[in-house]
Amino acid sequence: MSAVASFGTTPISDKLAPTPHSVDPAPKLPLDLVRCATCGLTQLSLDVDPTYLFADDYPYYSSVSPHLSAHFHDSAAHLIDTLGIGPEATVIEAASNDGCLLRHFAAVGARTIGFDPADGPAKVAATHGIDARIEFFGRDVAWGLADTGVKADLFLANNVLAHVPDLRGFVAGIATILKPSGTAVIEVPYFVNLVEGREFDTIYHQHLCYFLVGTLSRLLRDAGLCLADVWRLPIHGGSLRLFIRHGDTDGTAAQALIDAEREQGQDTLAYARRIGWEARAVRDRLRALIDAELAAGRRVRAYGAAGKATTQLAFCGLDKDRLGAVADLNPHKHGHYMPGTDLVIVSRDALMADAPDTILILAWNFADEIMRQLREEAGFEGRFIVPLPDPVLV
Repeated sequence: MSAVASFGTTPISDKLAPTPHSVDPAPKLPLDLVRCATCGLTQLSLDVDPTYLFADDYPYYSSVSPHLSAHFHDSAAHLIDTLGIGPEATVIEAASNDGCLLRHFAAVGARTIGFDPADGPAKVAATHGIDARIEFFGRDVAWGLADTGVKADLFLANNVLAHVPDLRGFVAGIATILKPSGTAVIEVPYFVNLVEGREFDTIYHQHLCYFLVGTLSRLLRDAGLCLADVWRLPIHGGSLRLFIRHGDTDGTAAQALIDAEREQGQDTLAYARRIGWEARAVRDRLRALIDAELAAGRRVRAYGAAGKATTQLAFCGLDKDRLGAVADLNPHKHGHYMPGTDLVIVSRDALMADAPDTILILAWNFADEIMRQLREEAGFEGRFIVPLPDPVLV
């Protein structure tokens, strides 16, 4: 393994604390990126037990975000139409969360099975007619289903592949559970967007791997799968939608992206190392902007208690003294504290009652949605700081 970048020792994202950090310090671990010289995969230097990361207290609910809900609605509508998903089909999703995506397939009569280890979101999914199973999807689960005659016409996995410690086992599970004519549709953040957009805060302990199309192709080929098609999407700062089938030949779109990665040097160690100095440039500019606002006597608060916010706050040295509080739409987070800080998470109404002059949007990937909501629905008339790709005042 070759060293790529280090972001210091940081708290674990999404482990929200019931008390301030000064009372009960959050556990911290090194956050270092390395790159495999053999397969070219950029990854964390260590992994945390997933049963700890995605336990019953996991606070993420997909349907809280209107933007993400709309994204899943459009994705499901396309797949239902193009693949003919209906009452005869079986749709299986890994990391189904609260059923925000899978419920659309249940609504057209498909048999829907969702796997998620977090109890709270899974129980919400069950209320939408989904067979919600509180466990991780993997090779053994796939064998168990196949042994009972259950196979998928459509397998879904959005924003989960990067979380999986056993990548080969997970992909082997897909190959096992997918019918010969079936399709797997997976969305993953794209490492090229991460580097070009300076999205260093999407590096945190849940995100073990950072994918190029070339590394994905090699991973899938070893399991007898291929990339039938690949779409680039703007969601989450830049993602890939992978259309995967049984076979050994990638489609033209996938091959074109693999060729581009090679030609532009995006599959090299030097390219991966760019994210380290890009992160330092963002940190210095962001701290200067916030300190200038504070020096001018303006009250600065934050919005978006997302997983990525933990890395941004820790790496940039932002805490209660600078930001006061952070608001979030998710009521499951209210009254808790961001890991490693004394920043309490409050509702949008509480944030507005606090009368901030400037709001730092930590969930920058939903910046347009957040600014619109705060302007039109909450009547906010102050300024925003959007931290990435280059910190700016809006």
